[in-house]
Amino acid sequence: MHGSKTFSSGMDGRPAWPAVHLLPLSRKKIMTRITIPARAAAPDGSLPLLDSVEKSLGSVPKLLRIDASARTSRSLTRALADQFATHWRHHAELGSITRRDVGTNPPPIVTESWIAAAFAHDRTPEQEGLLSLSDALIAEIADADVIVIATPMYNYGMPAALKAWFDQVVRVDKTFTFDLARGDAPLEPIYSGKMLVLLTSWGEFGFGPGEHNEGCDCLTPHVRTASRYLGVDEFNKDGI
Repeated sequence: MHGSKTFSSGMDGRPAWPAVHLLPLSRKKIMTRITIPARAAAPDGSLPLLDSVEKSLGSVPKLLRIDASARTSRSLTRALADQFATHWRHHAELGSITRRDVGTNPPPIVTESWIAAAFAHDRTPEQEGLLSLSDALIAEIADADVIVIATPMYNYGMPAALKAWFDQVVRVDKTFTFDLARGDAPLEPIYSGKMLVLLTSWGEFGFGPGEHNEGCDCLTPHVRTASRYLGVDEFNKDGI
């Protein structure tokens, strides 16, 4: 997809969103497969992110959708996530969708008081209050089987709102444990078996291997690394 500028015509004659190909996904426990025809736009110009969703053995998967774009209109990543969610809902065998819009309602940044509360064993009521949003965000992750993060790249990295969300949810003794007895790898995720789908957009092209912006995409590796501590075992990504 890197460098792709494929567009299709919308019903009003204007260019529609670029057609996207998301590689087939699989989840080991739920064995859900999502397939999308390569770069095929629908006749009405909409973006056919999910053409079919197949589910076999396992429990009904639940989806957590995270939107990080500051834009509420003309957002490519929100359009991608809308199509993903629309087709998810069309399949009764798939579970509920929880949506968290950090782009329009960003979590607060981490402070010294927040850190002290996170590491405290006997918390004061004030410390419990500081962590109440973090607890709620982590509960959404714990309940999800598939996490979709729809985010643009800002200045080659994460939007500040998405970074604030990660800082609230990657938390000691909640999503990971810390034990120096493990040597050079003291951190260990608490959750496992989750799938993450990263839907991204850029203001320029050429981020692929051998292209002129190779190595400038700091968003994808950051999300991939941090998502391990959300219990993500399968990471899938596409962008326009």
